[in-house]
Amino acid sequence: MKRIDAVVVIGSGPGPSTMSGADIDRYPVVRMWNHDWQPVDRYGSRYDYGLVSALDYANEAKKRPSKAWFLYSHKNTARDADGVRVDVLNHEQWFAKAAAHGAKPGSADRALKFTRGFAAAAGAIQCLKPRRLIVIGMSILRDGVTGSKYYDPAALPFYIKSYPAMAFRLPDWAADTMPPGLRGEGPHDYFAEAVIIRELADEAGTEIVWE
Repeated sequence: MKRIDAVVVIGSGPGPSTMSGADIDRYPVVRMWNHDWQPVDRYGSRYDYGLVSALDYANEAKKRPSKAWFLYSHKNTARDADGVRVDVLNHEQWFAKAAAHGAKPGSADRALKFTRGFAAAAGAIQCLKPRRLIVIGMSILRDGVTGSKYYDPAALPFYIKSYPAMAFRLPDWAADTMPPGLRGEGPHDYFAEAVIIRELADEAGTEIVWE
């Protein structure tokens, strides 16, 4: 089977720096279910797959994807939502990888949960297996931590000391700079997600292009 050349995944962050809405619409597109605020000239209008964490959101959505919903709640087994196919994403491999990297939620009393951005990107890799995954508006997933500014490289040892769970071998992309902020927040572990999404892409032979 011939592989899809590229898929675009759009989060809730700032728009692309090098692509117009028309550029985006050349590829299959995965969006959040509540993306209504995104202007067409910057984010395009194509909507092949929608990301939801519960079927209630699919029913509430003002727009429906043309092909399928990506559902990342493993508690649901529905395969259809108001005539739109539902693809339930496989969480098990994600949790296994998170555990291998010592992932912990930002709050001790909340179970680990993947962010919508991670689920959309991982779902696109898992279900569509494109050669390239063009990721827009997901700087937290790219950088693995909250915050908009970057630490000086000299601060990296201090950052690792502050967050012991990060002490496993840092991937090459983290060797130069690390952004300030929180590794985890609420039920999320941003740094683990940044590492895992790259692992999933490498295993699938998918190149991630960060916009």
